[in-house]
Amino acid sequence: MEGMLTYEGKVIKPPFRVTQTADRVYVNNVQIFPPPEVEESTELATLGIEDNFSMEEKKSNLDMFGEIERVMDEFNSTSSENWAEYKDMTFDEKSEMIIDFLQRKGYKPELSPEYKDVLVPITEDYGVMVHFNEEARIQMIREDPTQSEATLDFDVAKDLVEYIESNLALGHFLRFEKNIIELIPVEQVDTIIDDLERIDNVSWRDIEYDEKVAKITDKIILGPKKIPCSAAIFFPHRSWQKEVVGTASSYWSTLSQKLVAEGYWVRIYLDRAVSLNKWANILAKGSAQNLRVIYNLGHGGGDLIMVGSPQLKGNWHYFRSNFVKKYAKLNKTIVYIHSCATMSNSKLSAAFCNKGACAYLGWKHNTSANAAFCDKIDALFWEPMIDLHSTAIYAKKKVAAVDNDLAGYGNRFCRIPIKKWNC
Repeated sequence: MEGMLTYEGKVIKPPFRVTQTADRVYVNNVQIFPPPEVEESTELATLGIEDNFSMEEKKSNLDMFGEIERVMDEFNSTSSENWAEYKDMTFDEKSEMIIDFLQRKGYKPELSPEYKDVLVPITEDYGVMVHFNEEARIQMIREDPTQSEATLDFDVAKDLVEYIESNLALGHFLRFEKNIIELIPVEQVDTIIDDLERIDNVSWRDIEYDEKVAKITDKIILGPKKIPCSAAIFFPHRSWQKEVVGTASSYWSTLSQKLVAEGYWVRIYLDRAVSLNKWANILAKGSAQNLRVIYNLGHGGGDLIMVGSPQLKGNWHYFRSNFVKKYAKLNKTIVYIHSCATMSNSKLSAAFCNKGACAYLGWKHNTSANAAFCDKIDALFWEPMIDLHSTAIYAKKKVAAVDNDLAGYGNRFCRIPIKKWNC
């Protein structure tokens, strides 16, 4: 059976014609990639995502987030009156001004341990990064002695054309929705079809194409009874990397293709689709959905992982290890956090592993955001894990040949299931 594809809730019918123009990918003349830079919020239920925040908590948090944004708008308005002076200040001088302004407003701002970003905690679980040290990240890329070795080159648009064509030919279900890409393997699609035929007492051949897609989509949203294996891929700062570095990492596409070929149900979250609520949902359903892979490529540091909302480029929300302790219910998950200094202490690694992760990997110090280098490092880790069914310690040693700053915590002999081994 030929695969199926939906985009923003609309069915794209076969025959499928996948084309590329520069960095854009089209299916039957509908632009599929890059995804739109979505500004409006989306009802989580339409994406099959439960809201893990209580109504009281959500209202309180939204009020606090909104209040901080208004305060920062007030600060920006004040600084714009002396813009010539303000723009020539160093990052540290600007930070001092922001901290002083926030303290006078009754807030207790903090500095991130590595880059000294200015943070405003909402709770002990999460908060808002209100002043981002972009200059230091750019300097890190310039000074990184390893980036010249980054020879692995991905053309994400070209890869996606081949990726979409091959996955549709294999019968997989592809769903593009609000910066979320969902890939359901053909085995799971067949299971859904069998259930629908049994429940509805109707032959699948007798159903119109649009209705078939709608029925499968409804099942996906409701959540299947059993998922053999699943994976979550987060890339919260894709737009930032593309704008600042000149190109965005693209190994997420290759990794998702490898995983779906092994029978994984894969969800990919880009830019603003990476929110606190999405993370909470993925963590909370980890064990129930047999989540075996978490891959995150974005900013972080110490006990801190930044997400993509509320803006595409800067002032992101963040969460800490307490957030993981509160929401995570994992089972033998490998958690790979490609972010600066997310193994500079054991808070995040211990939180993930104490909540069911098999192994956690992150960087001991700051790491370059050079896109080609990120792709090379990630390929060195994940390809042995999938292609050779290797252990986490073996894959980590492969990375060490290029970058020995990657550190691990948990079971060094942890593996991820592949088709040959019960997935």
